[in-house]
Amino acid sequence: MSFTFFRTGIWILLVVLAAWVLRDGVLENIRHLLNDQLIERAGLLGFAAIGIGFLVMIYEKATAGPKKHKCKVCGRPVIAGEFYCREHLREIVDRVRQA
Repeated sequence: MSFTFFRTGIWILLVVLAAWVLRDGVLENIRHLLNDQLIERAGLLGFAAIGIGFLVMIYEKATAGPKKHKCKVCGRPVIAGEFYCREHLREIVDRVRQA
């Protein structure tokens, strides 16, 4: 979710910069549509979205609990770093030895 805010903020800032360049350099006839106050508020909105993205990222990392490790076959809890419980690990090792 934090990356959504980041991307939204970046896109808003890019649109604001493009509008500013178009207004001041290329299209003089849209000056009345894109006044300084509108561009300034849109820029602040972009920076606010990026700031909210940072806050959400910090919140997500702070509230993330420990990762649950489960057997890939039956779903029972296993020791961190293991993929299978003891029973299924033995079955897989026996299957590989017989092959």
